[in-house]
Amino acid sequence: MFIFYIAVASEVTKNDLNYINIRGWYQTAGVGAFYAAHTELIDGKQTPVVVVGGGAGAWTNTVYYQTEALAEQQAEVKYDDLIYQ
Repeated sequence: MFIFYIAVASEVTKNDLNYINIRGWYQTAGVGAFYAAHTELIDGKQTPVVVVGGGAGAWTNTVYYQTEALAEQQAEVKYDDLIYQ
């Protein structure tokens, strides 16, 4: 069984991040989900991450890392340049 979702994507800048905003094609309420490629300084080097935001302010609710080990290391970290829910 396959389930297909039809969505629309648009570019949005919020909180100094350039997001791709994904909303349902027929979505009549809510703001959808926000995804941004970003870098954070981790262990002294710029490291690429993906920031996921939600709500009217695209508040950060998840940060994805390149490896499971890095995600575990950074699990409790809140970055000063991101605005969290």
